[in-house]
Amino acid sequence: MLLYRAAVLAVATLFLVPVSAFASSPRVAALQVDGPLPWFDVARLMADGQLVEAANLLDQLGDLSLAAETRMVALRRLAADGRKAEIAQELPKVLTFYRSVGATRYVREAETLLPSVA
Repeated sequence: MLLYRAAVLAVATLFLVPVSAFASSPRVAALQVDGPLPWFDVARLMADGQLVEAANLLDQLGDLSLAAETRMVALRRLAADGRKAEIAQELPKVLTFYRSVGATRYVREAETLLPSVA
């Protein structure tokens, strides 16, 4: 399921530029939707490397599992950069979600980041 969602987001990201480049086309104009497109916003944030922000938006959209997975990728990057304060802020969110669904493997993986914030 994750691969499917990731593929959808990747394809959406690929079409961000072409759609805007051809927005004057009658065919594209017919495909435009009024109002915000939050999944495109998620794709943009991911493409820009703003993973915590993408995870927050995914939480708002109700895709809690993809939000947790996105947040875990962000946590790994934050740990690699030594950004302890941000890890301390995001890690409880990941642990809470994974514990609530009984995902012990992911809990153990997330717990390996605990020494990073000590």
